[in-house]
Amino acid sequence: MKKLLLTVLVLILAFSTIAAGLASTNVLKVGQSVSFYSGRAGVSFTNSRMSGVVTVTRKGTDKVPGTDAPIFTQKLLDVRMKDLKGNKVKFVTGPVYVYFSITDRELRAFEAGRLGIFYYDPWKNQWTGCNTFRVANGTVRNQLACRIRVFGLYGLGN
Repeated sequence: MKKLLLTVLVLILAFSTIAAGLASTNVLKVGQSVSFYSGRAGVSFTNSRMSGVVTVTRKGTDKVPGTDAPIFTQKLLDVRMKDLKGNKVKFVTGPVYVYFSITDRELRAFEAGRLGIFYYDPWKNQWTGCNTFRVANGTVRNQLACRIRVFGLYGLGN
């Protein structure tokens, strides 16, 4: 009986850890500089001019919306926000960046001009390139980022 209970406990902890890696919801306050992430990607607010609830979710690339979608190297990053009253926020105020942690292979592709961050525009049903740059944050981890203007679906691809 103890083994069964221990096994169930381990499974519950494992599934809760996996679920936490798939989506995270956090409260953002005015003036905060904070990053919210899911897996190897996230969103960073610098001295935020906004407040509300931020949701960051990773989505698979098997059903990519839009026409002429890039070939994505990682799961897509879906960044959404609601104000404190629960209203959907579409446009970004202030410096907000999406970022992807990348491998050495992806870094070489970026340096060769074959990799970048794209935004899905649901009104046009197409993917648009985002001005992508390498983040030099003094760590071993390589990251690519771009400043965003709207909340929505982002992907790293070529």
